[in-house]
Amino acid sequence: MIEMGLSRDAPAITESLEEEERLKAQPKIVEQVPEWAEKVPRLEKLLQFLDELGNIPRDEGDESADPDMLMKGVLTTRLAIFFI
Repeated sequence: MIEMGLSRDAPAITESLEEEERLKAQPKIVEQVPEWAEKVPRLEKLLQFLDELGNIPRDEGDESADPDMLMKGVLTTRLAIFFI
């Protein structure tokens, strides 16, 4: 979300163009994965999660599969995040 321009503490809804411009002008602070999370080993057996439509990627090579989750042995689609 931060790479998309929305900081963690930004309000879900802005009430004015001025507020929106102020938020856009803030420096982006890219967060890092916590060290403990990096140390979590990959699952031995692939775990599969359905998306909101009940689908899962065909296999680990499916372009809809989330690469970050695959590194830990979880096959699921990349979440779509939209801001209006």
